[in-house]
Amino acid sequence: MTIPPEVLWAQCSSATDDDKNVIFVTVNLPAINPSTLVWDYTSSSVSFQAKTKNGKTYAFELDFFDDVDPDLSRTKLTARSWNATFRKKEKKAEYWPRLTKDSVEVPFLRTGF
Repeated sequence: MTIPPEVLWAQCSSATDDDKNVIFVTVNLPAINPSTLVWDYTSSSVSFQAKTKNGKTYAFELDFFDDVDPDLSRTKLTARSWNATFRKKEKKAEYWPRLTKDSVEVPFLRTGF
């Protein structure tokens, strides 16, 4: 049985600076077993699956509100979380109103300012 992990997201927006036009996604999941971590992202979605050292499996998949540039995105695994920074494809000063394409509330997803 898979469990959705706690996922936090935040964003910066800029019409001129690529480095300030990003989405930050943090999966708060201590003790991820690195050999079980499987993640993938495309220009329109992100998926994540991992087991913790206690054997529980966590997974989620989200469709982004708008496109990101997968080639300029990066990830990092720490002892407490999996962090991803996605570069928005279009430079705009406006913020995304939400992370997901659908306006349905996702119980495990929260903003993390």
